[in-house]
Amino acid sequence: MSWEKAIGLEDLRAKGGTAVVRLGTKQLALFERGDNVYAIDNRCPHEGYPLSQGTVDGKCVLTCQWHNWKFDLATGKCLLGQDDVARYPTDIQNGAIMVETTGPSKEQIEAKLMAALRRAFDKREYGRMARELTRMDFNGLDLVQVISGAICWSFERFEYGMTHAHAAAVDWLSLYDRATDREDRIICMTEALDHLSNDALDKPRFPYAEGTKPWNADGFLQAFEAEDEPTAIQLIRGALAEGRGWDDLEETITRAALAHYADFGHSLIYVQKTGELVSRLGNDVLEPMLCLLVRDMIYATREELIPEFRHYGETLKTLPAFGSGNPANPEMPGLRDASIHQALTHTSEHVARWQHDAVFRGLVRACAENMLCFDTSFDTEPHQEVQFGKNWLQFTHALTFAEAARILCGKYPDLWGKSLLQMACFVGRNKAAVDFGMDVSEWLINDVVAFEREVYRIITDHGLSEPIRPCHLLKTGLATLSLINHVDEHTVTLLRAALNRYFHTPSKSKHVRRTAYQAISLVGKDFEV
Repeated sequence: MSWEKAIGLEDLRAKGGTAVVRLGTKQLALFERGDNVYAIDNRCPHEGYPLSQGTVDGKCVLTCQWHNWKFDLATGKCLLGQDDVARYPTDIQNGAIMVETTGPSKEQIEAKLMAALRRAFDKREYGRMARELTRMDFNGLDLVQVISGAICWSFERFEYGMTHAHAAAVDWLSLYDRATDREDRIICMTEALDHLSNDALDKPRFPYAEGTKPWNADGFLQAFEAEDEPTAIQLIRGALAEGRGWDDLEETITRAALAHYADFGHSLIYVQKTGELVSRLGNDVLEPMLCLLVRDMIYATREELIPEFRHYGETLKTLPAFGSGNPANPEMPGLRDASIHQALTHTSEHVARWQHDAVFRGLVRACAENMLCFDTSFDTEPHQEVQFGKNWLQFTHALTFAEAARILCGKYPDLWGKSLLQMACFVGRNKAAVDFGMDVSEWLINDVVAFEREVYRIITDHGLSEPIRPCHLLKTGLATLSLINHVDEHTVTLLRAALNRYFHTPSKSKHVRRTAYQAISLVGKDFEV
């Protein structure tokens, strides 16, 4: 223990029983009340205003006048507000007030901060999460453990399983790993934690099935097909009990994800992101993430059963073997302005002629051009029926799905056919909202380095309140910047321009008038004469 003289007792009394002293790097506020002297940090843990200017009541509760936060002087506990204030033991020796400034051990600090972060997470206190993470960082503690903790704290509170918050977490971790300064590190961790908190906020528990069943890949696929969550979860738990890890399960889960044109491509995207997240965070999150992923996949819509995608299954059944062609410039002109059926047919024809990589590159080009030429009136115009409304996500998901397909089909090549046809579905479904006649020259990129720097700047200072919106900037930005390393130069140009336009085009976060119009349009049908 390290006791230091702070001030003489008489000197403190001469100042009215309140004084500010500096001991090393610490600025302390001392208060004499009754027979006790209390020492706490002078800076309020909320925004740093001086607690020495506060008032102390008869119960030794200190009020910070700036925001009415209240602290117990004896413990430092925040009674009204959020963060606790650090307190220090005191003793009076020979007329001098001595303060013990050593403070708690690193292990004690870590335990206290993790508990504080849990409370902030449960209430979605964004500012407090940032402050507690910063305290961890200054104390040399591992911030990544907080994301692992948050996943484990909350995974039973996701009624329908995995969300974008989990998928985005691994992208925030990717930016965190490359961050060169504290500010960027805190941004990445706070954003990842906040999105998880937002999606779990105020939700009750939705427990997963208990018990295990011996792992059987075919049995898992059958349970998935039957939308039997309890059996699928028990099989997953059985696999883990047998000592299997993500690498042992990934192929089967990937096959399940591509068994359908599932949930706008989210199932495959989430499989790929789960693998990344488990690889980054380790086995502590393996079981929670598998439970989240399986639940999400079982609840996912199976869009090939919608009439407009009926040709997907037919095309898949007759899909030929891949050809041997591998053009450097993989043009697929039939995809321009193609319907879903036409896009599927055109893709099938090219499968017969080209290697899978060439077909993939051709489809990425089509998806990039579609996104670049998105007619945003489909996003902004309020008076549109449900089936005609489009938004940027119709286009960005084509690219994030393509990136997931590139990674997973690279491991399991026999799945390329399904992935490519699903990419064709993205191309065709967006036909109505594409204007190839628009002038896109303003979006072309000349300075690649400056552009990529701007992409990261926007992601890390987005100014958007709903976590889902920066999440899409993040995942689309990183997926696009990855795809440019696997396509031809013309497609690279289209990808950068499309991303540039997406990042710099305002978009509504809430369709107030459209929601009312569509509600009236639907309900009104029951009242037509």
